[in-house]
Amino acid sequence: MSEQVSIELLKVMNEIADNETVIAKIDASIFLRESEQRINEKVAYLYNMMEIEAKNCNQKQDLYFDDVNLIITHYKQKLNMVYDEFYCQYVNIQNELQEANNNRRIAMINYQKLVNMSEKSASQNSVLQQKENIRKKNQDYKKIIELCNSEFVVSRENFEKMMEEEFIVTSKSLQLFSEQNIFQKAFRKFSNIFNGSKRYTDILKEYHKTIHNIDSQKSVEEMRNETIEFVADIIEIRGIEENGLEENARIGGRNGRISNKAESKRLFRYWK
Repeated sequence: MSEQVSIELLKVMNEIADNETVIAKIDASIFLRESEQRINEKVAYLYNMMEIEAKNCNQKQDLYFDDVNLIITHYKQKLNMVYDEFYCQYVNIQNELQEANNNRRIAMINYQKLVNMSEKSASQNSVLQQKENIRKKNQDYKKIIELCNSEFVVSRENFEKMMEEEFIVTSKSLQLFSEQNIFQKAFRKFSNIFNGSKRYTDILKEYHKTIHNIDSQKSVEEMRNETIEFVADIIEIRGIEENGLEENARIGGRNGRISNKAESKRLFRYWK
């Protein structure tokens, strides 16, 4: 009867694993779509602001295509740097979460096997010790799962906050224009006949300066530090010596690899 229970338990565990894989893929798809949409919206907002600036200066934005395209490209590059690093945080968390879930299922199956053995084995002390070890491991896996879920919430909130605070682009000229009265706007429209081109060129220079001053590298380094600390916490929960750690984690965009806490710090210095 107990062996049949083990078989049924294994079947249920496999079904759970399949469901979790599907859910993970759906979550990943939603995550990617929302993040890319957020970046596209910020780029579109920047482009629209420059287009309004051109109209206020009585200029055709198409005539300044190279300058506008350079600003947009630079802005997207900085946004994508941070997005790629956040993507790696997401991959690390999901990998650890799936591994912890898999190990927890294996622990449950092994525990059931020990229950079966205890019905036949004369060495009860050995079986009891093994059961205790499995219970401890199961608690460790539970801690890792809770840590992964918490880490993802925090990292996502930090990413969204970073997008809003670090990558905000405002326009002093648009604010000044909105504050002008009807006579000031009429005078500005007249002066644009002579100075509109220079005025818009100066505005584009300000946009370029604003984008240049966005410190995306600092944001990336902060996120890498978070990844390193996350990996270190996992190592501590598992109780694995760094020299014996076989698991890998990603840093530095989608291609970087680390193998343990010490190695992660070394590679972090290298990527800087």
